[in-house]
Amino acid sequence: MYLKIDRDSKVSLKKQIYSQIKTMILNGILKPDTKLIASRKLAEDLKVSRNSVIEAYDMLCSEGYARSVVGSGVYVNVWVKFDRQQMKESDINLEDAEDFGYDISFRPGLPSLEHFPEHKWL
Repeated sequence: MYLKIDRDSKVSLKKQIYSQIKTMILNGILKPDTKLIASRKLAEDLKVSRNSVIEAYDMLCSEGYARSVVGSGVYVNVWVKFDRQQMKESDINLEDAEDFGYDISFRPGLPSLEHFPEHKWL
C-alpha cells in the first residue's frame, strides 16, 4: 500500500492517511476483507506517529469502510463495494437549477429561530 504524506499541507496527517486509504477502498485497489498494514509498521514507513495511523484507522472503522478484529488487525469491510458511474462535467447543468430565494445554513448548533413555534412553546 503506497501512501504519500505532504508534511507542508494544512491537512492533518491522520486525515491524509484516512483519505488515501478510503480512496483506495472506493476505487477497488484495496479489496474487501484485505488486511491493512499494521499501525506500527505503517507509522514507521511513513515516519509519522502511531497515533496518527490509529486515528485514521478509527475513522475508517467508524464510517464502515473497515473493521477492527481484536488481536488480528484492521480489515476492509466485506460489504464495501461501489460501482460508480463516471459523470462528465457536461452532464451537470446548473443553469436550469431552481432558485428558491432563501438561504439554508447547515452549521450545527444554530437553530432556525424564525421557524421556531414560539407561541406553541410558550
